[in-house]
Amino acid sequence: FTLYTTTFPIYKAFMMLIAVLMMGSIYLVLTRTRIGLVIQAALTHPNMVEALGLLRHAKATVASVLLAGKPEALAKHLPRYGWSFFQMDSDTAYSNRADGHDALPLTLARLVESINAHNPISTVAIGLAHFEYRTYPEVAVREALLNSFVHADYRLGGPIMVKQGAGKLEIS
Repeated sequence: FTLYTTTFPIYKAFMMLIAVLMMGSIYLVLTRTRIGLVIQAALTHPNMVEALGLLRHAKATVASVLLAGKPEALAKHLPRYGWSFFQMDSDTAYSNRADGHDALPLTLARLVESINAHNPISTVAIGLAHFEYRTYPEVAVREALLNSFVHADYRLGGPIMVKQGAGKLEIS
């Protein structure tokens, strides 16, 4: 084809189109995905990313997969990672079950939401003020859940199990 007075072969025009499409797809990956955020952080602050343990020798670590990995990446690199939540009616029977293999921030949010759905609030009146307290404080629940996921040995089988029953919360 001819552009102004210059003649271009169709092959070169096709290759320019491919280059533009590749540049656009790389831009979208870097700006719209979790791994893109990690890559941007590694490029702008490599020492910080290594200090956080997300990259070591330019390769992703288990911590980076746990923090930003998609379920497919978690299944590939940590095949025994997962969690199960049970709303217990008795020692052996449960009425609600949820399972997941999500990245750690999403996992914590889903588990805290499941626990708080059956975590009663008590109101304490002191003078004119009324204070509300949950049976299991959310900060303590998050800390216990995070400890269980961070200190789990993913070489051994089995998900993190969270069982909530009448008057007890068990994380194993």
